[in-house]
Amino acid sequence: MQITGNSASQSGLQLLREADQKIANNAQQIASSSLVDKGQTTQPLTESIIHLTEAEHSARIGAKIIAAADEALGTLIDIKV
Repeated sequence: MQITGNSASQSGLQLLREADQKIANNAQQIASSSLVDKGQTTQPLTESIIHLTEAEHSARIGAKIIAAADEALGTLIDIKV
């Protein structure tokens, strides 16, 4: 039996990548907002913080998906061996 790919793991990894990108973008936005006058910010600081929290939740979910897929694969291997 050949296992060529695990779509659950791939989905979890994609979710982690997207969360990483959101974290980087919003962290940059927060860092740059402290350098700009309050009236000139392009995105309110609270929005960036909310997006960071959302990205954190996405990353946690992605990690749980990967862990569950890994456990399922381990179970399949145990059954096969």
